[in-house]
Amino acid sequence: VLQFAAQIRKLNGQVDVVHANWLLAGCAAYIARLFGGSPYVVTCRGEDLKLLGLPVVSILLKVVLRRAAFVTTVSQQFRDEILR
Repeated sequence: VLQFAAQIRKLNGQVDVVHANWLLAGCAAYIARLFGGSPYVVTCRGEDLKLLGLPVVSILLKVVLRRAAFVTTVSQQFRDEILR
């Protein structure tokens, strides 16, 4: 995740927004954003939402979701899971 965050950070100024296609990529985008990177959008596709059930990991992932410019999902069910 840290290596991915470093790669995203290198794109600063070259992209307007980073689209993270799953929650772990969202973690990298969040870390890059902390260091001046571009805003990010997270798309949750389902399997990654299972990580929200892990106690320690869920704390970080909830921060990632709250700090995202936008969060999208591929279904209403996944949206409802995130909003719980």
